[in-house]
Amino acid sequence: LTITQSGKPASLTFTAQAAGPSPRTATITGTPAAGSAGSYSIVFTVNDGSGATNATASSTTVLTITGGNHPPTLTQPANMNVDEGKTADQIVTGSDQDGDALTFTKASGPLFMTVTTTNNTTGNVHLAPGFSDAGSYTASVQVSDGKGGTDARSFTITVNPVNRGPTANPGGPYNGVVGVPVNFDGTGSTDPDGDALTYAWNFGDGGTAVGSMTSHAYADSGDFAVCLTVADRPAGDPNLLSDTKCTTAHITTELPARVFTVGGNGTIRLASGKPKSCFQIEPVGGDYVNSDVNLPSITATYGTATVSVDPARTAIDSDKDANGVQEITACFTKAQLRILFAGLPAGHNLVTVTIKGNLTTGARFMGTVQVDVVSNGSFSAATASVSPNPLNPASTLYFATSKPGTVKVEMFDLQGRLVRTIVTETFMGAGDHEALEVIPAVA
Repeated sequence: LTITQSGKPASLTFTAQAAGPSPRTATITGTPAAGSAGSYSIVFTVNDGSGATNATASSTTVLTITGGNHPPTLTQPANMNVDEGKTADQIVTGSDQDGDALTFTKASGPLFMTVTTTNNTTGNVHLAPGFSDAGSYTASVQVSDGKGGTDARSFTITVNPVNRGPTANPGGPYNGVVGVPVNFDGTGSTDPDGDALTYAWNFGDGGTAVGSMTSHAYADSGDFAVCLTVADRPAGDPNLLSDTKCTTAHITTELPARVFTVGGNGTIRLASGKPKSCFQIEPVGGDYVNSDVNLPSITATYGTATVSVDPARTAIDSDKDANGVQEITACFTKAQLRILFAGLPAGHNLVTVTIKGNLTTGARFMGTVQVDVVSNGSFSAATASVSPNPLNPASTLYFATSKPGTVKVEMFDLQGRLVRTIVTETFMGAGDHEALEVIPAVA
């Protein structure tokens, strides 16, 4: 007997015993190829070789091949290299015997790595590292056919460190006085990578210095451009990055001060009212500190007259106007103010007073304030004189009044302190007057 077949799938193998006496056997074996799912009618024929009309017989068997899933295959991704702060992309591909649509995902890797599917057979790996992500990473991409079949491949990501430039901050603007060192502060400069910085100052008058904090004295008054250059590498380093920022230094013969009044001090009544009037003094822009002020040196000037502060009533005070700057309260006695504003006409007079003082640093400050001076217009001290001067042992005070009125004559020392009363309150007519002052003998 000889056994043959017809109709089997091509991917299967038919094996039959060699021709011989009955019984004979035959088999169909193998793994169906992808895409061969379906029903097959396989006809087995046996022939006895006699040549008779009944020498053959056939039988049909139906073979059904179901559609089994084959896992996809991912092409090995290449290693990736990217700088900090930059981005990089790589297309990844996959294949599937069954023609299934594929999905690409991140199996593992750093947070700055994402994987997306672009079509049925390709995906994309996207890298976006930050400025703290330098280093080497192992990552893995996975492909899936949606039917349980997956494949994954690993690769290496290298993130290169990138130097970022510093930012200069010269501080300021600054105020100063000719000949007195001004302190400059560049410690507000920063570097995003935390690199140690070098500092180079140019003071605008030809002077230079190095260091985050320094000082410089100007020989002339004026406004100067002060520039600070910071660098994150030594000079000559090819990777050096730098930044330059400028501010100004306003140099005067006197430091500016803000002078103002609080409460009822804005009005000074020479013939009545409080026995003193006070001014608030504060530095402008931190150009000096109150503790450096020589308090007894504070003076008030109006016109050609200058009087000294009352030291007993002058002190570093609180922040009365709540602007965050501590003040000095400088008070002047009524007697001093009568000298300062002598000669003002009767009634209200809006005048500008200049307040000055010395600092222990060698500098001076100056500010102005407007006050309303209410004068009785009784006399002018500008006509007063003393002879001999100094008193030795006695002197005569000569003075003139422009109209009748009450006159009181007091003597003060250089610090503005009352020494004695020469003439008590006395009504005098207009004209010239004199008063003899005798220095008492010391026992």
